[in-house]
Amino acid sequence: MPIVLWRIDNRLIHAQVVEGWVPSVDAGRVVVVSDEFAVDGSRKQMTACVAPEGLAIEFLDMATATSRFNELADDPLNTILLFPAPQTALAFISLLATRPRSINVGGMHYAMTLVTLGRFTDFSTQDKEALTRIVGLGVKLDARSTPWDKSVDLAQNLK
Repeated sequence: MPIVLWRIDNRLIHAQVVEGWVPSVDAGRVVVVSDEFAVDGSRKQMTACVAPEGLAIEFLDMATATSRFNELADDPLNTILLFPAPQTALAFISLLATRPRSINVGGMHYAMTLVTLGRFTDFSTQDKEALTRIVGLGVKLDARSTPWDKSVDLAQNLK
């Protein structure tokens, strides 16, 4: 399947993604699914500027990403779907007939009202609720920042 990685990381496109995940899954495109980013030219520009030359970056709102899902899945270009928050990933998955087997949960760094679930991920109560619902849909939560880190099943930490 050309969607080679589903990832939740509020930092979106950064070194762990472009230096670690992109080469490890041979991605030629990163699609950020976010209603906020899709309409914010400044945030899109700042986020995309860290992408290496030749890596296609798209910012799609939820409706567009949903309508283009089959096209992205059938495209031979390996694609990473990137979500800024667990709630966004849950909303997107809920709209699809197809579920990913797993979602990679990268470093989440919010400021207030955090619940620590493991050694490197901090979540708000709303994040934890969304992650629990994602697990309820049969999706594994693979918590690791880089492809070289040991995979941790985050669902075990949600209990």
